[in-house]
Amino acid sequence: MKYLLNVVFYIIDLQTPTRDAIRSSIDNGLINQVEGVHQLLQQELQQAPESFLKTSREILNGLRWGEQGSGYFFLTDRQGRLLIYPPKAAKEGKFLDPVQVIETGEEVSQAFTRIGHGDEATLIHYPYIKPGSTQKTLKAVYVAPIGDYLLMSGVYMDAADTAFHTYLIHSSLVLLATLLIMMLLIGIISRAINSQVRQSLNELQLIANRDLSRTIYGLGRDEFADINRELEHTRRNL
Repeated sequence: MKYLLNVVFYIIDLQTPTRDAIRSSIDNGLINQVEGVHQLLQQELQQAPESFLKTSREILNGLRWGEQGSGYFFLTDRQGRLLIYPPKAAKEGKFLDPVQVIETGEEVSQAFTRIGHGDEATLIHYPYIKPGSTQKTLKAVYVAPIGDYLLMSGVYMDAADTAFHTYLIHSSLVLLATLLIMMLLIGIISRAINSQVRQSLNELQLIANRDLSRTIYGLGRDEFADINRELEHTRRNL
């Protein structure tokens, strides 16, 4: 029982680190995707800067990644104004809906402008309405400056919750299987002990009734075998 409780507490203690590890893995996957496309567009910018936007549109409109191709890339100017936005071209020339960045408390367009003043890629998180939903979901966005532009892509972090729930279900099944096995082993051991105890008591009862006709066998190296050997020794001396 103590072992089972330790397993339960161990799984509970793992919940927060596991959720964080899943989210970190999703963040790293997002970063790798953006950096790969960033290198591709950087080459296009160096080779033909005058046609960069046209070439980028052709490339980004056909790029998808992630589960069921839900991930996309988009390009803004250094102030965060949408220039190429594959999921909804009608938004081009506008800014994203005003939401607050988790890390800094800035409005998201302000964060884009701040990042646009430098050349360092930055990972940010903010709540955003996921397509097909009416509720805001935490979204990770990686912003990578390139020339006069910002290349971005994002992923909704409910994917981390889905993976975490899968982990919890798997852990619960493992715990249940462990519990069943332990209960089975406890039952087997308990029956074996009860059988040994009954045998020793029966032999002791026979001796108490002065029935010394039956040999008592003490086979094995456990405590019950020692008891039976002592009972046999007692029987012979009577």
